[in-house]
Amino acid sequence: MSFIGSVFKLGVAAVAAAGVTAWVSAKTAPNDPDSVRFKIKSYLDDATAAGEEAKAVKEAELIARFQGNVNDYNALRTEINHAVPAADELIARSLPTKP
Repeated sequence: MSFIGSVFKLGVAAVAAAGVTAWVSAKTAPNDPDSVRFKIKSYLDDATAAGEEAKAVKEAELIARFQGNVNDYNALRTEINHAVPAADELIARSLPTKP
């Protein structure tokens, strides 16, 4: 059993090392647009930006729902990430309109 455990540990360590190597390689990619490393870095940057935008929009959606539930449209106003235009748009759509 100890042999199988050792092989498993070696495999896990190899996978972890490969992941760290790929991450470092992507973060230090050259600026040559034809480079595979550059394309991977661009993809990771785009994915990070999309994730941050999605997070900000979801937070704005939850804040808008909370504001409607408590009937206070200034509640949690400082928690909104105004760097993401979609978050501001969502909050603006949730505000009540005057007839």
